[in-house]
Amino acid sequence: MVSPSQVSINLESDCDPYLYEIDPIFQEYTALWNHMDIPRYFDLDTFLNVLQKRSYQLMETKMSSTDVKSIVNILKNICSLLKREKRDLKRTEKDKLFIPDTQCILRSIENICFDDEYKGVLFGENQLNCIHPFVQYEFGIIETLGIKPKRTLHLSRYSNVLPFGQKEKLVTRLRGIISAYPRDHSILNELLQNADDAGATEVHFVLDMRHHGTQHVFNDSWKKFQGPALTVYNNSCFSATDLDKIQELGHGSKSDDPTKTGQFGIGFNAVYHLTDVPSFLTRGPSTPKR
Repeated sequence: MVSPSQVSINLESDCDPYLYEIDPIFQEYTALWNHMDIPRYFDLDTFLNVLQKRSYQLMETKMSSTDVKSIVNILKNICSLLKREKRDLKRTEKDKLFIPDTQCILRSIENICFDDEYKGVLFGENQLNCIHPFVQYEFGIIETLGIKPKRTLHLSRYSNVLPFGQKEKLVTRLRGIISAYPRDHSILNELLQNADDAGATEVHFVLDMRHHGTQHVFNDSWKKFQGPALTVYNNSCFSATDLDKIQELGHGSKSDDPTKTGQFGIGFNAVYHLTDVPSFLTRGPSTPKR
């Protein structure tokens, strides 16, 4: 005997002890079920509330394999509901979505990934939580719920995406900067000056004309950026203040003079003469050198 709130007329797979389907031999008593407000299908909130409540109960302790299977069946029902309603999960709904990992621990969707069989070396890979095999083997759950591949989750943890290129005001300012800045060797001078300001003692400019493969990039959005590139290396590193200065785009009276150079000042943005995607790879100031 269970509460009517735990029962629906249709339920995909066994979700015991959280949710139940009316025994098929009793489904013909439609008037009774209507009177008791037994739904034909559970709504999304019902499934999400089960996951959220179970996560709070467990507090990152392991579940049994039977419990994992029931949770995975709830995820299957969520996928069926989304397909039936022809929609995706909203941001607020994803906040309530929890998925079992390989250790049988429930993780939020923002802290779990699936193994995309990336063969490269990922720093801190042992700190990534991969989905339980029960989830991996269920067709459609990964795609429907938007579970991230391992490379994407790793990248989101070890990168700092600067908010460039999405506001008209910023684009307009960049257009003004590069129109006033010469498109010649001065761009390299600025990068050299930045390295000196950062305390670097070694600088390399590498013109790489190769077209690299796209099979092992972190994310599909990187594929179009695997062609020729200018790589500038120095043996210093970025601080949080340095990254803030880059985002300021050189505010102030001196910043509007393209002949002025300084630590990550307006001159740095001359690199937009060369690329729409300036990218930085740096160790932190406290990261040990290898």
